[in-house]
Amino acid sequence: MKGPEPSLVSVVIPTHNGARFVGEAIESALRQTHPAVEVAVVDDGSTDGTTAVAAGFGERIRYLRQENRGPGAARNVGLRATQGPYVVFLDHDDRLLPSALARQVDVLDARPEVGIAYCGWRYVDERGGSLPFTGWPRREGDVLPDLVQGNLISPSAGLVRRTLVEAVGGFDERLKGGEDWDLWLRLSARGMRWACVDEPLLEYRVHAASRSQSGVERQLTNRLALLGRLFADPALPEAVRRLEPRVHHNVYLRAAIDYTRNGQRDEASRALLEAVRRRPAVLTEVRSLHEFCRRLLPPAYRHQAFVVEEAERLTRLLRQALRDLFARPDVDPAVARLRWRAHLTAIRVTARLVRKRLLGRAVGGRGGPLGHAVAVAGR
Repeated sequence: MKGPEPSLVSVVIPTHNGARFVGEAIESALRQTHPAVEVAVVDDGSTDGTTAVAAGFGERIRYLRQENRGPGAARNVGLRATQGPYVVFLDHDDRLLPSALARQVDVLDARPEVGIAYCGWRYVDERGGSLPFTGWPRREGDVLPDLVQGNLISPSAGLVRRTLVEAVGGFDERLKGGEDWDLWLRLSARGMRWACVDEPLLEYRVHAASRSQSGVERQLTNRLALLGRLFADPALPEAVRRLEPRVHHNVYLRAAIDYTRNGQRDEASRALLEAVRRRPAVLTEVRSLHEFCRRLLPPAYRHQAFVVEEAERLTRLLRQALRDLFARPDVDPAVARLRWRAHLTAIRVTARLVRKRLLGRAVGGRGGPLGHAVAVAGR
C-alpha cells in the first residue's frame, strides 16, 4: 500500500552579489535526503557573477531576478513563487546538512501545534572549514518572552509553516536589517509555537562581509522601529510588555558593542548612554561587563577560551568605552555618579581575565592572540 506523499519543502535563497557562496547554498538544498524539495533563488539586483552561478543549475532550481530592494522583499518574492506547505529562507552564504529538512519535516508533520521547527548550527569559515564554537538556544513552546530580548535563530535555521507566514503578510520590506527577527516576533505574538531539532544541521558561515559603519545605525533604527510596533500592540501579553525597558536596554547595548568594534567611539558612547539610562546596574556588574567584552568577538569566537586569550585587547576597549561614556556632556547625573564604581568593576573584569590568561599559559594553554582578523570577522 502506498504511503502518503511527502510534504513539499520550499527553499527560498535570497542573494545579492553572492556569487562566491550561493552555489554551495543551492547545492546543499538540492542534496537534501527529504524527497520533496523545490529551490527558488531570488537575485536581489546582483552585479557580480551570481546569475551565471545560478544558471549552472539549470532547471533544478527556479531563478528570479529583481532590482535591489533588500532581503525582505527578495524573500517575499520567493515565498510567492513557491508552493510547499513548509518554507525555509536559506541565506546565500549558509549550507544545510543533507538530513536537515527531513528532520525538521518530521517534527512539523508529527506536531501540528508547532509552527516552526529550527535546528542547531555550527560555524564555518570563508572556505567552509569548521570553527570551534557551536551553540544554539534550545528554546521551545511559547518563546516570545525570550525572543523579544534578542533574535534566537537565523532565517536559515527555521522551517516554518507557509500559512502562518502568509497570514502576517510575510517579511516587512521597509526593514533593511532585523527583518527575520521582526517576522519571528509577529508570528510568536500571534501564538506560534517553536520546536528545536537539537542537532547541528546548518553550517553558518562567518566571514569578513561588508559591515559598513552606516550598517550599525541602520540596524539600530530598524530594531527600534520593529520593537515600537510590537509594544504598541494592545494584545501583547502583559508579562512581555513589562520587559520593554530591558528589551530596549539590550538593543542599545548591542549597538554600543557593534559601534565599539567598528571604532566609532562617539556613536558607541551615545548608544551606551541610552542602554545605561534604562538599566544603570549594567555598569557595576562584573558579569555584564564581562559579557560586553565577550560580545566584542564575532559569534563563532565567543567561547570563554577566546575571551581569555584576547583579554588585554577586549578589556582595553571596555575601559575606553567607559571613559567615553562619562566624558559625554549629556551624561545624566545619576549615571555620572556611577563613574568610579564602573571603572572599578572594569578593573575587576580585566584582572580576572588577565589572571586566567597567565594561568593558562603557565599550564601549557593556548597562548598567543587571535589577531585582528578574528576581531573583525563575522556578520
